[in-house]
Amino acid sequence: MRLVKSGRGRLSLALAAVLAIMVAVPAFAQFTAGQLIEYKDGSSWAPGVVVTMTPGNSQVVIRRAPSQFFPEGYQSAYSLSDVRPRQPAQPAAGPAPGAKTAAAPAKAPAAPTKAAPVPAIPQGAGLLTEAQVLAYARQAMGPGDPYANPNREAALAQIRDFIKARGVSFVWSLPFDNQLGAIGANSVHITSAIGANYGPTPTLSAYIGHFALTSQVRAAQSVRQAGGRTVLETTDAAARLGEITINADHTYVWNVLGDNRSTIRGTWREATEDEKQFWEGGPSIWLLNARGGQDYQVRADRQPGWTGWIDMGQGKGRIAVQYGKRM
Repeated sequence: MRLVKSGRGRLSLALAAVLAIMVAVPAFAQFTAGQLIEYKDGSSWAPGVVVTMTPGNSQVVIRRAPSQFFPEGYQSAYSLSDVRPRQPAQPAAGPAPGAKTAAAPAKAPAAPTKAAPVPAIPQGAGLLTEAQVLAYARQAMGPGDPYANPNREAALAQIRDFIKARGVSFVWSLPFDNQLGAIGANSVHITSAIGANYGPTPTLSAYIGHFALTSQVRAAQSVRQAGGRTVLETTDAAARLGEITINADHTYVWNVLGDNRSTIRGTWREATEDEKQFWEGGPSIWLLNARGGQDYQVRADRQPGWTGWIDMGQGKGRIAVQYGKRM
């Protein structure tokens, strides 16, 4: 007699295969910031902490375990199949069968961990060095995993304000950024603060005077060919946009075209802290009811070697920026 495999039998085998695949799929497709996890590191699992999920929850961005070159670890994205919740430690071998053990006393619930307050901005004067910024950043971020610190955003804001208050004597560099990353103090506001507050803080007197306006970025260069030679020039790209005189009595006269055909007269006032970019220290001023009826913000350049330069544009972001040089 021949055995015939029924359709029902084939269906049962298919269902079993599907169930086997479902068992193999990770049960945790969503992780939360600060969650303790393990990630595949070669053939083993290493401890880490979740930073965030990527858009669409397709990957997990984690803070890897510390290493020689990254004492605080660094961020990396992993597939869901390569990340799992932190596994409990394996229990030690139990007593021999039949042996009696005393019941362990009940443990009191652990007190919730409180985040350390962010230290105050240190007092002092003079431009900050890289070492001073990094030293305060370490204090502000506190011990342990900075990405699990509930006060992390407040600490980042405090580091930014430290830079705004004193200014810095250095420019951004990749080695410095790597050191900030090792501390967990990566922030576009901190990077921007270093760029915006390089050099001594200007005073309001930096805005008083007569300035020639141009659309050219300071020291912009152009290259042209002449008789087989390459000629480098720094003045032919300038587009003159007029002149402006800012007076100490809080008035201004803006000759937009530079030929007296369009002159704007108005008043100015100092910008408040809330009216400036979050990372900009030092004073800025508003030209009220200026070109097109819009208020223009003016900011003095503080970089060493560029004393007497200003930039100005519409609104807080100084859109359509124009550059001015004291005449």
